[in-house]
Amino acid sequence: EMTERQSIKRTYDLIKLKEVLRITSLSRSNLYALIQKNKFPKPLKLSERSSAWLKFEVDDWIVERVQERDQQ
Repeated sequence: EMTERQSIKRTYDLIKLKEVLRITSLSRSNLYALIQKNKFPKPLKLSERSSAWLKFEVDDWIVERVQERDQQ
């Protein structure tokens, strides 16, 4: 069965590092450490010097943290 989250049509909004740090409250170094451990979504390379994250992947990561908390 589809979860409520999956039934929402995903929009492919891209967000830059500053916004990722703002909405997750992570530090830059902590964010990149989590990415290295495959514990946070990897950014998309947009050009040689530009990267961004898919907002829905960041949102899903936050939802997972809430679910982990609520299972304890």
